[in-house]
Amino acid sequence: MLKHYINIILLVINIFIAYIFFKDTNYFTSYLLFSGLLFFIVVSCGVLFLKFNYFLQSKIKLDTNQCLLTFDDGPDPQFTLKILDILKEENVKSIFFLIGTKVELNPEIVARIKHDGHYIGNHTYHHNNFLSLLSKSTILKEIELGAEAISKITIEEPTFFRPPIGYTNPNYARVLKKLKSINIGWNLRSYDTIYKDPIKFEKRMLRKVKNNDIVLFHDNLEITSLILHSFIKKSKNKGIIFVPLNDNKELFT
Repeated sequence: MLKHYINIILLVINIFIAYIFFKDTNYFTSYLLFSGLLFFIVVSCGVLFLKFNYFLQSKIKLDTNQCLLTFDDGPDPQFTLKILDILKEENVKSIFFLIGTKVELNPEIVARIKHDGHYIGNHTYHHNNFLSLLSKSTILKEIELGAEAISKITIEEPTFFRPPIGYTNPNYARVLKKLKSINIGWNLRSYDTIYKDPIKFEKRMLRKVKNNDIVLFHDNLEITSLILHSFIKKSKNKGIIFVPLNDNKELFT
């Protein structure tokens, strides 16, 4: 929130400067409009991009010389199990950010994720794409309901959280602080929701991936399940070290 407060202070200072130095000039309106536009652009970037850590501190890469795969929007009855099989075969540990409504429909898959040794994160209950526009109480309810759905199966409160689409605001910061949740972002987005050609998709990922990355995939998409095995194998061949399944150390402190 510090960056947001600084941005607000700078806006106030710019308004003060406009009234002191430009009030009786032709530049007054232009200066105010420029100051307001600059403030809006910075706030918008803070909302849209977790990596700026504008409203809240997010973990966007690992401190260790490893690569972490994360999967959003599951559990999915068609593709999550395929992905789990691949991760088990390749001894790769991941974080699955689960949607509460899907958790309730697929409890056996959630149990399998935990049994295999993966981390489970909260991705809200409904995955409302416009949740960041809603009230603090609504955000709190969405996160608590998502956590409740997960904990009923895992008997553990999820520590990790990722907001839908990665959008944040001051209300998120206050809610996550209250819940003592760790917000997990990413520094390598796969864009698996956009790519249609598995070959081009895999080539892009192999070109981009490096150690320390937190990679964003989705486990409800066929294209991810199609390239994952080959991507992991080829990444290992180029020196990428994935977090292993038997690693019981906390990733983030």
